[in-house]
Amino acid sequence: MFNNKIISVDFCYGSIHDYKLFLKSNTLINPKLELIADSEYQGLQNVHKNTLLPIKKSKNNPLNPDKKEYNSFLSKVRIAIEHVFARLKRFKILVYRYRNKN
Repeated sequence: MFNNKIISVDFCYGSIHDYKLFLKSNTLINPKLELIADSEYQGLQNVHKNTLLPIKKSKNNPLNPDKKEYNSFLSKVRIAIEHVFARLKRFKILVYRYRNKN
């Protein structure tokens, strides 16, 4: 399977969309890395070519079974990362600035 890792964390004051925060952070990502993102990051494939995003359905274009299976696969891979985010939020780790010098 995949080796899931969080490679970068950024924060801002106030509310900002995740994708805008990513673009503002100027995070450099190795082009060989495969990014698996959720649907909030639509447009990331234009910045990083090796990106896997779920396929969205539209009113006139429903998803076929192959695309649904692909989305299901991505969600199964991403669930581990989502659980890490939930733990970080539960203990308010992401609310405050990181003050360790290391």
